[in-house]
Amino acid sequence: MITKKICLITTLFLALTMFSSCSYFNSDTPQPDSSIDKDKSVAAINKGLVLQAHKRYDDALESFRTAIEYDRENPEAYFYASYVCFLLKDYEGTYYYARKSTKIDPGYADGYLLASQVLLDRKRYQEALSLLSKLTIIKPKETNHMYKNQFTVYYSMGICYIALMQYKNGLDSLKKSVAIASQEDVPSTLVRSAKDMIRKVERKVH
Repeated sequence: MITKKICLITTLFLALTMFSSCSYFNSDTPQPDSSIDKDKSVAAINKGLVLQAHKRYDDALESFRTAIEYDRENPEAYFYASYVCFLLKDYEGTYYYARKSTKIDPGYADGYLLASQVLLDRKRYQEALSLLSKLTIIKPKETNHMYKNQFTVYYSMGICYIALMQYKNGLDSLKKSVAIASQEDVPSTLVRSAKDMIRKVERKVH
């Protein structure tokens, strides 16, 4: 029950915080080097984002895969492919591409966050915690699109700890998520959910 709830809630949060625009590189953003392959990769990403905005997810995924073919060392291309797989409910693809992004760039926060949600949904709580814990120390880069704040990180950690019956750690994480929410733009439904879980766990352990 908890797992299904967090999956739906986190999906909502990701949707609300994802991609404020459909442009990967705009006129104010430095372009990559003169490599033709990299230029084509950027063009394929931009095309994929337009397709994604129109909910043509299969076509968008194909475009992001094309971007990967042109530049296999660009974590952004893998991340976009991962997110479209997430929208298509292809969670194996989501995890695969998300982890590829973090292997290319160990500081790529978005990849860890999305991969952790797949692990959480599959009840692989200890593995999810391992990825989520990295997000408590990684400083988000300007290129990160999803990782706007740490509410989802601590909220998800709380779910994992509670599922593992580590209630103190679970409460600490959930309370931290609520404290963070007061400083950041977090949907009120998520804050209420965190507070409800805190009350339920406190009743359980006392």
